[in-house]
Amino acid sequence: MKKLGQDNDLSSDLQFVDTSDFFVNRKLNWWDRTGPMKKLHDLNELRLPYIQRETSRWLGSPRQESLKALSILDVGCGGGLLSDRMAEDGALVTGIDTSSDNIAAAKVRDRERGFKINYLREDIDQIPNGAFDVVVCMEVVEHVDDLHHFLAACVSKVNQNGLVFLATINRTLWSLLAHKFAAEYILRWLPKGTHAWKKFVTPKELTSLLQKNGFELCHIQGVSANPFSGTLSLTTQLGGNYMLVAKKQRARR
Repeated sequence: MKKLGQDNDLSSDLQFVDTSDFFVNRKLNWWDRTGPMKKLHDLNELRLPYIQRETSRWLGSPRQESLKALSILDVGCGGGLLSDRMAEDGALVTGIDTSSDNIAAAKVRDRERGFKINYLREDIDQIPNGAFDVVVCMEVVEHVDDLHHFLAACVSKVNQNGLVFLATINRTLWSLLAHKFAAEYILRWLPKGTHAWKKFVTPKELTSLLQKNGFELCHIQGVSANPFSGTLSLTTQLGGNYMLVAKKQRARR
């Protein structure tokens, strides 16, 4: 295993992740809330409370929705939008990404904020197993070529009592119309070609893969977008974006 933090050749890593120019362009301003990353900032306003609530529910006190002192791995951290928010809440965050440009942008932000987030240009396979209380992987699995390998690698990083949070897009006719054609070609919330609809993952497929890797579903939550106002909200409907949390299954006696 390579040493954590080693800046290595990632040519072999890219077989698992589709790194489009939208996500690796060093000129993008990750922290401009009105710029190309606006929707990711908007999603964070739902992601963080969800992670806080479900982590407290399964790992801590339901009365204290805080990530304080929890070790968290942010897989596909990009420019650090979610890592930054979790560190602000007291988590001990490691953020990994295969793009050196993304990691460089995240480190610049972290120097300004002073959270000392451990940002690494690493592939998931290079991270020690069982090292984290929580693993989060948000809006990444729909860009992955080898989902079976990638998901198995992600869940292996959780310790015995830990949690895995995943967020992605369901593969439905609605998501084809709303998240592919409308979002990229009509509303232009995303650059054309950001998503490949065939790579969208249904909740059934994702939970089945989790079960095969020894994890059970704890909770699942849909996210809806208002096409007129552009606002996002939580919903029980799972036809588009959704988030879930899973934990290790208890060994049967």
